[in-house]
Amino acid sequence: MKPFVTVEGINIRTKHVKPATREKSGEIVQQEAPINISNVMVCDSENVASRIRVVKTGKAKERFSKKTGKKID
Repeated sequence: MKPFVTVEGINIRTKHVKPATREKSGEIVQQEAPINISNVMVCDSENVASRIRVVKTGKAKERFSKKTGKKID
């Protein structure tokens, strides 16, 4: 099974809903659909999407942004 995530404001789908009763009218609803986790990138502190570079310092591993070079917490 492939993991999926839902990201706010991304992959918006429209769904047409039929009226439930005669008194209610039908409507068009916009909802967020999930996307595959492999299509999601990490943002650094400046909200710049970038790939991650892992640097081993001693026994610990630290993550850095490849675009900006800043450490990602």
